Amino acid sequence: MKTNVIWYPHDRITCSAATMFNEMLDLYDVNHCNGFGNVPLDARGAVIVFHGQQNAQKPNIGERLTRYSKELDWVIWVSIGDEGCDFPYGDFDHRRQYLWVQTPKPGKVAADRYLIEGYHPNTRVLLARVQDSPRTLDWFFAGQINHERRQQCSDALRSVPNGLLIGTEGFMQGVSQEEYYDRMKQAKIVPCPAGPLTPDSFRFCEALEAGCIPILDAYSPDHIPNYWDMVIPGHPFRVVEDWSMLPQVMDEILADYRQNLRRAEYWWHYEKLRFRQWLKQDMDSL
Repeated sequence: MKTNVIWYPHDRITCSAATMFNEMLDLYDVNHCNGFGNVPLDARGAVIVFHGQQNAQKPNIGERLTRYSKELDWVIWVSIGDEGCDFPYGDFDHRRQYLWVQTPKPGKVAADRYLIEGYHPNTRVLLARVQDSPRTLDWFFAGQINHERRQQCSDALRSVPNGLLIGTEGFMQGVSQEEYYDRMKQAKIVPCPAGPLTPDSFRFCEALEAGCIPILDAYSPDHIPNYWDMVIPGHPFRVVEDWSMLPQVMDEILADYRQNLRRAEYWWHYEKLRFRQWLKQDMDSL
């Protein structure tokens, strides 16, 4: 039997933040429904996907979605792209439901599953085109220096030798994606300072796909703690609370580089396998 996936309000979400989720869906036998009007009459349950940020301010949106889904036996709600965690998730009130939330704010939402940002749609294609070469750089960072956490990270990086720092004027500006991934595949470590609203960013998964060891940021500018323990508990990565400690953290990683790299690669391989099984597990449970 096909799995019904309802895209609310009408079209399949194809933004970069949905890349890994869409890749997971493509492994299943799925019936994509553009809104509730296209749901088969005999549907028992459905995965209902919406862009949390774009729908957050619609009046009574959680109650309305619950009402639209009342004829379904079960629902898996999936919120994509809600970096501010502003959607009223507490208004969902289906009798049999699971909630998946991307980039949550600890203390603002409690979900059954948490989604990381993932990587861009063309990340794996572009990385496959980059010829393997020795990792001659200890570290690499290219990105916007647009808030205090990134400024602190870039200040610390300037004191660390054998790396490359490229500050850019805006998102996906400064260097081409091809050059970005080429440089990443030359590096051993990729610092991942927070995005503007959460400690997560595409860089985390891009680094893992490129075979680098990421260093994570404990905070975004709002300084809400415990993000990574909530989203990916048990991960093996260093999380930096004070970026002035970055040179010491890098030295410690490089001192046992091969073992740390194997640990990162092993975790990433099984994290992706685990993620791909979520849908089956939750549908079976419901």
